[in-house]
Amino acid sequence: MPSWEDVPDDIKKRFPSPPEKADYSCDEDHEEALGFWHSRVGRNLGMVMQQYNAERKKVGESAQIKTELEWITRQNLKGLNGNQICQCGTEKLISHSTDPKRLRASLLALIFVSQFVYTHYQKWHSEFYSEFPIPKLREHSLGIHAHAVWFVDQSHGFDKMADWELTSRIFRDCVNHLQKWLQERGEMETAEFKNLIEMEIRTGFSKDQAEYFKVH
Repeated sequence: MPSWEDVPDDIKKRFPSPPEKADYSCDEDHEEALGFWHSRVGRNLGMVMQQYNAERKKVGESAQIKTELEWITRQNLKGLNGNQICQCGTEKLISHSTDPKRLRASLLALIFVSQFVYTHYQKWHSEFYSEFPIPKLREHSLGIHAHAVWFVDQSHGFDKMADWELTSRIFRDCVNHLQKWLQERGEMETAEFKNLIEMEIRTGFSKDQAEYFKVH
């Protein structure tokens, strides 16, 4: 059964929430109530989530930016200052997530595509940010935007904390979603888009890391 924190809000509304430990006088009573909840709610919730994930899989990468941003929002993380993250606070933020490896991958992918739109499709950036309010990553000392490579920075050992298979999938799905989003607005030059993406990958990431981010 999925973690309750990861269940979308529209599905949570259909089920009673799990019993809170604070509502019980002892651990034994809470465990008993939790076991009853799992037996009555958990199985049905698991089936609903299987159906939900199957539908999401059909959609695939077509809404990945929205999917990851909504997941981050549900994390209710402390450390976002006006929807900005300073480099010095990223690891603490990630450590408080229910899934640190996914959060690292999601932030890398989302911040990359947001900065990409700002750099290469600036006329669409205001609309893009309005639809997808992706957190901005600030460079610690200067306060300017920092590159998304920070989340897998080799000098700090962050690359060893990443799940590279997961990071690769989320990154490519977000890039594919962005391409479709731009095409809906008349930006139909697929070759140009992919060339720009590849250039940003080559200049921003190490040669070994760039292999994980190739967009087909």
